[in-house]
Formats: sequence, structure tokens, C-alpha cells
Amino acid sequence: MMSSEAGKFEPVHLVTENPNGWLRATMSSNLDKLRQVAHLPTTQLRAVALALEQAKRWESATGQKPEDSSFTLIVPIHNEKRFLPSFLSSLAQVDIPTAVNAKILLVTNGCTDQSPQQVDSFMQRLGDLEEFKLSSNLGDSGLVLDATKTKVQNIEFIHLNTSTPSKANALSVGNKLAVANGHPISMSLDANNFPHPNAIRTMYATAYNEIVTSPTKVKVFSARPLWERKPSLMSTFTRKTQEPVLAQYSPRKVVGWFMAWDTNWLESIGGLPRVALEDYALGVRAWRAGYQAKVLEDVQVWGYAPNSLRELVSTRARNYRGKLQILEQDPLCVDVLREDDYLMRDFPQRLSFLLTKIAQSPTRTHRSVLNFLIGELGIYKALQDYKKDPSLQSWEPILSTK
Repeated sequence: MMSSEAGKFEPVHLVTENPNGWLRATMSSNLDKLRQVAHLPTTQLRAVALALEQAKRWESATGQKPEDSSFTLIVPIHNEKRFLPSFLSSLAQVDIPTAVNAKILLVTNGCTDQSPQQVDSFMQRLGDLEEFKLSSNLGDSGLVLDATKTKVQNIEFIHLNTSTPSKANALSVGNKLAVANGHPISMSLDANNFPHPNAIRTMYATAYNEIVTSPTKVKVFSARPLWERKPSLMSTFTRKTQEPVLAQYSPRKVVGWFMAWDTNWLESIGGLPRVALEDYALGVRAWRAGYQAKVLEDVQVWGYAPNSLRELVSTRARNYRGKLQILEQDPLCVDVLREDDYLMRDFPQRLSFLLTKIAQSPTRTHRSVLNFLIGELGIYKALQDYKKDPSLQSWEPILSTK
């Protein structure tokens, strides 16, 4: 949890919309920390001890004292009014000492709901708001130059607002600010996902080591995604439970829920690719340049999976449309995309893929056929959407995940 000055009470942060797996992991982590100081006689002494132990955990994991650590965390927010209050409150549970020099950028982009007001309300609970002017050279004509910020010791929360509805744009703007602040590591966390309390610390430690301390070919890191699906007719049919399921990913796939990257490298390639599937496109861009992406198994983040046939079709449509946009920007990626996703292959090859799946697992024929039909409907929808607006980076909301 974020500690504050010893002996001071922090505002109450309620989390009501959360995956069960995240709640269990967070409660277990917090209880372990509280047990370590339960023997101390006063609240003030326990607060001091918690802060000291937190600093030790940070230095042990990162090799840096908290006050010598710095990073930028970007949170792109697009119409997230349902999950946003719980997500913002979950940030109070992350295990970051307040001595760390961190910039947490809350970027509301193209919002038509109450998300910007929810961000302001959260920041007001943290401390007094200060208005300031942004530079006009951040590469976004829709960016409102009047911004607000507040601080919890060295951790600064900043609210940026833009009329441009694009996660890629929001992350690119945030990366420019990270460059200006001299932060070699930038991270992003989606506003409807919930990280394990130690996730940011572990992500930063790994990224800093492999980008700065002992450079490797890895330029992009992502967390292990743990999916949960709320009870529904769809979940009953597919026998999915609420237990987290490890998502499958190719060596080039970047899981966009929680990412970290080399700030200066991303700036050198012009920021995130402006497509509807910006995370995967970033992994492909790194691979094409001779670099790598890596999923970190010990960094966990929870989120909800689509919960109806309509939502599954919309999700497949967004993925297919995003890959069409990648191909438009780089046609030489076609073989890579076909290797990573059978939906990018011709119809006879897709049908052959289905028949192979059925032959391998006859008892799962109904699931294989359903998955195939959802994919075909997604392709049809994607082609219609792409025809209407080939450059569209946003997508219709998936209500069970928002």
C-alpha cells in the first residue's frame, strides 16, 4: 500500500468492482504486512515500521533506494466510469514507497462520461490540486493544455485531458512527458485492470535492470494477465469459472493491460503505433527492429473477459481490424500476423485449422465450432468497420469489462 507520513491518516479508498482473484491476493499481501507490525504498541509506531519495511522491499527488489528511483506510469482512461473509482482506489494498495520519484499520469481521452470528474475527485482526496500549463509540443492537437496535479510526498498524480479517443495517443503523450522528466522507464496500466500489490515494483525492477543496468534486447515488458469471467449463459456454456486463466500469447505479443518499455526507444520510433491494437503492434514493431518483447510471469494483473457472444464478436473484430491497420502500415508483416493468428489466414486455411482442432479434441467440437463462428463473425464486422473508417483507433465498449 502507499504509505504516507508516519502517524497521519489517509483517505478511505473503497474498491467495489474488482476481480475475486485480485481481492484474495491483495488481502493476503496486506495482512502479511500488518502481521509483521501487529506487536507494536501504537498506531504511529506501526505506521513508521510499515514505511521502513516498504522501503526495504523496494530496495531489495530494485537495487535502488526509493528516493533514487524514478518512473512514469501512464493510465489511459476512455469512458471507464464503472470501474474507474475502484481502479483508482486500488492504486492506494500498490506497494510503492512515497519517497519514489514517480509521475502517475491519468489521461482521460475522448471521454463522454463522468471519467474526468471521477479523476478530479480522486486527486482531491489525495491532496490540494494545483493547476499548471502543459507544453504545446506533445504531439496531440486535442490535448487540453490546462492540467492539474497533486502530490503524495514524491509521488505526483497528474490529470491530462484530450479530445482524441486513442490509447496509443495517450501513451505517446505520456511518453513525451517521461522523456522530458528524464525517466528511462515508462509504464502503462489500463483503467479497468487490477495489479497485484507488488506488480509495479517487480515490473520496474525487471525493466530497469534489462534496459538500463544490464541492457538486453528486450524493449517492451508486459504482465501476466489473469482473466475472470462473470457468471452468465456464455460462461455456463463454455464452463468458464471465475478462477483466473492464464492467457495465451505469441513471442511477439504484448499484453496491453500492464506494460513497461524503454522510454527513449519508444520516442525514437515516434511513440505507440496509431492502430486499434497498439499493444500487439508495438511488439511487432520491436521484433521487426531486432528487439524483443517479454511477458513477466511474476507480474500479475487481473481483468474481466468478454461475457457474451456479442462481446466476443466485438473483441475479435477489434483485433482483426487492428491487424488490418498494422498491415496497411507495414505489409511485410503479413506472414508474422498469419503465424500469430489463424484468423489472418485465407478462409480455406481457417477451415483447415478448425478441422485440425476437432480431430485433436473431438469432445470439444462444440467449443471449436463456436470459436470458429465467432471468429468469422468478427472478421465480417471488422471489414465493415474498417471500410467505414480505416484509421479508427477506438472501439465500442465491452460492457462486461467496463
